[in-house]
Amino acid sequence: MPSVFVVSLGCSKNLVDSEIMLGLAKEGGYVLATEPKDADAIIVNTCGFILSAKKEAIDTILEMAQYKETGACKALLVTGCMVSKYKDELAEAISEVDGFLHIEEYEQVVAVLNQLLQEKSKKSTPQWNKDLYLYRHLTTPRYTAFLRVADGCNNHCTFCIIPQLRGKYTSRPMEDILAEAKQLYEKGVKEIILIAQDTTNYGVDLYGERKIAELLDRVSDIPFLWVRMLYAYPDKIDDKLLNVMAKKPNICHYLDIPFQHSHDDILKRMGRKSNQKELREVLAKCRAYLPDVALRSTFMVGFPGEDKRKFENLLQFLTDAKFDWVGVFQYCPEDGTPSAKFPHQVRESTKEKRYVETMELLARISDERKKRWLGQDLTVIIEELPTEESPLYLARSQYHAPEVDGVVWVASEKLLRVGDMVTVKIIDSDVYDITGEVR
Repeated sequence: MPSVFVVSLGCSKNLVDSEIMLGLAKEGGYVLATEPKDADAIIVNTCGFILSAKKEAIDTILEMAQYKETGACKALLVTGCMVSKYKDELAEAISEVDGFLHIEEYEQVVAVLNQLLQEKSKKSTPQWNKDLYLYRHLTTPRYTAFLRVADGCNNHCTFCIIPQLRGKYTSRPMEDILAEAKQLYEKGVKEIILIAQDTTNYGVDLYGERKIAELLDRVSDIPFLWVRMLYAYPDKIDDKLLNVMAKKPNICHYLDIPFQHSHDDILKRMGRKSNQKELREVLAKCRAYLPDVALRSTFMVGFPGEDKRKFENLLQFLTDAKFDWVGVFQYCPEDGTPSAKFPHQVRESTKEKRYVETMELLARISDERKKRWLGQDLTVIIEELPTEESPLYLARSQYHAPEVDGVVWVASEKLLRVGDMVTVKIIDSDVYDITGEVR
């Protein structure tokens, strides 16, 4: 039987696409290889969000192409966001690629693999259920899974090409999402994570109004231990949503709210829909409903027009806001975005200096924020076992999203397994991580 290996680059939303393709390939008669060197076909699912992601995608395609010489690979298929925008350029630059698959064509992955491997006589393409999500082959740890509620984006921020890559915002029918959630629960998933480019906009295109509060409420009726929601836009966080989060005990008190900046002029130039006063109000509202909430955000330094005064405004906002987790990026003019042509572009050396200054401030804030958990009992999920280098287990609490936040280090006299949920007392903290003992 032919085998296939998928390399998934970029965000968790891209990972869901990769899992769908893996599931379809498996259903279509392919063995899922665990190493690229052993695969008859390799699929590279690319990200094209920013320049560094494009470079990583090209490097990965070239790396996988080498397995045509050193491994079993007979076909190299490239898909994902870069194909949406740069298919012709990729085809011209990398002759080793045997085929391309657009985002909206994932249901054809088996047919394309069959054609590339000349497997047409061996098998026919199955007839798929209309909801391809039900075929997903999970690649996350068995206790956690992402649940994508929509694709695309309608926000059209001036620095972002996501609408060009993924198209307009398209919500999935609520019943389809709930059916997939139940299927994931039956597979043993303990933590379900709702995602979309703008999760809080869910339902507007299908139902004429935002339905994220209702969806979150209904998903949390399934007895997952944790229900987490990522990527909540500040202008769409309302009382209805926060009330659901406050009343349902298995919904994590965690919000990832991409603010991007604080100065009104910069926010307007970015195409954002909130001003600083409104950003401060939404932070206060979140903490009023959820006093223990962990807040994460992302910010950009060096956006066109950001002078010293506007940068200092950002530093003051971060000082006042006291986020638990923050991602900071230096602005990069992306091809095809309005901001790439804006006047008053900031010098690279200035961006770097502002990035360093911002990170130093955030490290001091983070160090202080982590102390708030000292002496508290937290429920954590075990993710990694002790090693020779560290006698401690690595874990996360409801206040930690996978991969992007700090961790909880756990000391335990009894043996624990990956995926176990245990209660620990927090006894120490540092800049990004906290340490606890099993109760």
